[in-house]
Amino acid sequence: MARSNPVLHPFRLSVIVLLIAAFVISACGGGDSAAPAQEAAPAAAPAAAPAAQEAAPAAVPAAPASAPVAQSNEVYQAQRENCTWAAPCWPEVSSEMPTSFSEAPMLAEMVAAGTLPPVEERLPLEPLVIQPAEMIGQYSGTLRRAFTGPGDRQNVERWVNDYGIFWNTGASELRPRILQAWEANDDATVWTFHLRRGMKWSDGEAYTAADYQFWYDHMLTNELIRPTIPWWMNWGGSLAVLETVDDFTFSITFAQSFPAWADTMSTASVAGQFHQGRSGLGLVAPAHYLEQFHPDFVGEEKANELAKAAGFESWHLHFLTKNDSAMNPDLPVTTPWKPVTTIATQEYVLERNPYFVGVDTAGNQLPYFDRISLELVEELEVLNLRAIAGNYTIQGRHIDFSKLPVIRENEVQGNYFVNFWTSSTRHPVKVAFNQDWKEDPEITAYTVDSLDFRQALSIAIERNEINETFFLGVGKEASFCPQNTPPYFNSSRWDDKFGGFDPVKANEILDSIGLDKKDSEGYRLLPSGKRLVLRIDAVSGAFLDYPSIAERVAQMWQTEIGIQLQVNPVERSLWIERSLANQPMMSMFETGEWNPAVTARLLPSDRWAPIAAIWAANANPDPAEYDGPQWIKDMVAKHWAALQEPDPDKRLQLLIEGTEIMCDNQARLGIVVDVPVYTTIIKNDVRNVPKPMEWVVYAQTPGNGLPEQFFQIQD
Repeated sequence: MARSNPVLHPFRLSVIVLLIAAFVISACGGGDSAAPAQEAAPAAAPAAAPAAQEAAPAAVPAAPASAPVAQSNEVYQAQRENCTWAAPCWPEVSSEMPTSFSEAPMLAEMVAAGTLPPVEERLPLEPLVIQPAEMIGQYSGTLRRAFTGPGDRQNVERWVNDYGIFWNTGASELRPRILQAWEANDDATVWTFHLRRGMKWSDGEAYTAADYQFWYDHMLTNELIRPTIPWWMNWGGSLAVLETVDDFTFSITFAQSFPAWADTMSTASVAGQFHQGRSGLGLVAPAHYLEQFHPDFVGEEKANELAKAAGFESWHLHFLTKNDSAMNPDLPVTTPWKPVTTIATQEYVLERNPYFVGVDTAGNQLPYFDRISLELVEELEVLNLRAIAGNYTIQGRHIDFSKLPVIRENEVQGNYFVNFWTSSTRHPVKVAFNQDWKEDPEITAYTVDSLDFRQALSIAIERNEINETFFLGVGKEASFCPQNTPPYFNSSRWDDKFGGFDPVKANEILDSIGLDKKDSEGYRLLPSGKRLVLRIDAVSGAFLDYPSIAERVAQMWQTEIGIQLQVNPVERSLWIERSLANQPMMSMFETGEWNPAVTARLLPSDRWAPIAAIWAANANPDPAEYDGPQWIKDMVAKHWAALQEPDPDKRLQLLIEGTEIMCDNQARLGIVVDVPVYTTIIKNDVRNVPKPMEWVVYAQTPGNGLPEQFFQIQD
């Protein structure tokens, strides 16, 4: 199988035809002991899924059927060398329905005690069947990880996917997830979705189209819960209509053709209840649970009484908290694991969902791990030391790549191996100029209005040094738009203009734009005579040591071009608040991968243009309503035109044109690319972690690797 690069496959004919036909199960090289117990036949399209059937009762084993034989780490790692982009070891959705089902021992005990129905009664008639990446697994205990606090929600959200539609591991093709199937009419204005019959919430209550209707009728259209309608439900300028067809079917009708709707559903823009419930989104909600807090069902007086008793001023704030999975363990969910504590604790714990819809091809209900336990570690240095000591089962998030030599030195003692999860268009660090910052018009004239100024600062960054110091020299120095990464970055002109190191030219540019005078300390002066002082928020406590990188850039700018840069280390959640309030002049953090066909990369974000982000959030915004750079308006117009264009080739061209507008203006400065996004430390006895793994935001890596099929070999 050839490597599937998400940026090479941005357009699929999801308008009319289901994108799930003809799944091919990836072959994973290796010996017999690492082979799956059975190989699933290629899956048919969900529209032609097997007819509903009742599974024959099955005895509950102590471990899944066809459990693997233990093997040495050396043998296993040798087998994983055969897992390449040409022949990846990836899990895959299968159409082969098992004839019987099994469950985890902890659930079998509950069944035997009469406190839980048998597995056959908990699963839908047609479960989500997953062919594991390497082998049929064993039921395992606790998967141990670390997180940095309540602001680190994505640490968990990426592992517990409840999207209706999701991606394959290569992040290039759509797959069914919670939903079983979907289709659109000829002009892509009406989309119809089919649920899995017999599916249940984690508390055992039925999961039906009524839960989608509840979200639409009582949450989306309630102005207190949702003061604004998200752009994807306001497509064509009017509210889309969600209607129940029957208990297991619903439709959404848009005012105009929406050919990219399936792709949009598969991203964090829509996501699922676990990810977006706290903001009143997610497309679905457990009506049977949330009705007790909603005035449409209990009356406004009662709803407000409940809210005040819980410490909230209004019922809607109480309601949204009750629909926040990370803060309310009582909330029913559909994820593989369900929270049993809140994220605002020293240990965030999730346990297996007895009603999760997924099974492996041998009929073993997933997930394999009983629980996920995340230890609160607020200091990244401490987190990395504990990971290197072997404290965690799988930890990639927050691992500092610059520590790779030490990580390698401790592999044997820590009993782990290392995998790299990569992206060719993601910047681990970037400098962003806030295009809506106007506190000082004299400085704004340069940071916002002057492309020459941004070019001068860009070519005064010695990228090679930063690459060597912080990324061990493995990255590729680049501008924000790295060359040779088609289909969007098709030119070398941005690397040529912005990606090199040329302090002589940088000084010439600055001299030519009115910054030719300096004070006694060698710093450049504004035309008014006061010193030009730039300020940058460098995010702290997340992923990399951004404050140290920013300090190094500040030293370069001081030494090479006489520009003063003040570095303000800011904890991530506070930085988000500051960004939303349009406070930072500049920021330093990471970026996601560049695939504007799936993720709205051509729309400004609150990280570098927060006012523009609000203006551009709905389709076809009026340019007259945004008092900002013209190039942002032009770029946004290309985005919305592309999403409304049914012809894939024309859509691609619009996205390329929008990308070129963004690249030509460089409001964000790239430094290096091709650095592993996650340096993932994995215990030696863990299996089924895909290899290679494409790291992408829209596929919520490692969510695209289906963590429910990860397991740990049992003695």
